[in-house]
Amino acid sequence: WLVAPVMSLAGSFPSMASEVDLGYEKQEGLKPGLGKKRTRVPGSTALPSGLQVKDVNPGRNGTSEAKEGDFVVFTWEGYTINYFGRPFETQTLRKMAGVEPNPVRCQIGDGTVIKGIEEGLRGMREGGIRQLYIPVELSYDEDKKLGPRP
Repeated sequence: WLVAPVMSLAGSFPSMASEVDLGYEKQEGLKPGLGKKRTRVPGSTALPSGLQVKDVNPGRNGTSEAKEGDFVVFTWEGYTINYFGRPFETQTLRKMAGVEPNPVRCQIGDGTVIKGIEEGLRGMREGGIRQLYIPVELSYDEDKKLGPRP
């Protein structure tokens, strides 16, 4: 899973989004219906794309929600769902590697970051904190190449 955006942005999602069937992980070579069933994260909202979102802090009241074309600045940390939630990228790991952990700056919808983060940023408000649980389809392209970071 990807705990993303400790962004300067949180919002709400349609109530019917929690009814989304997450289905199975796409695993070539297996018959349809076989394979790893996707896990619903307690307290999260599942969107039609398979992205699961959990608002930790909704952000400042009175600020507008981020939308397509808006410029945003956020920080993020990445953890695995399996493998005991091990971090694969955090500010601490970046500092240990000698890399200055700067916030990410992007325009929503320009393809600078992976699809899952772009979708998760939409609707956030300034100061909001949101956890994103991103399925593989929203982080890799059809050729299984990792999309733009983060």
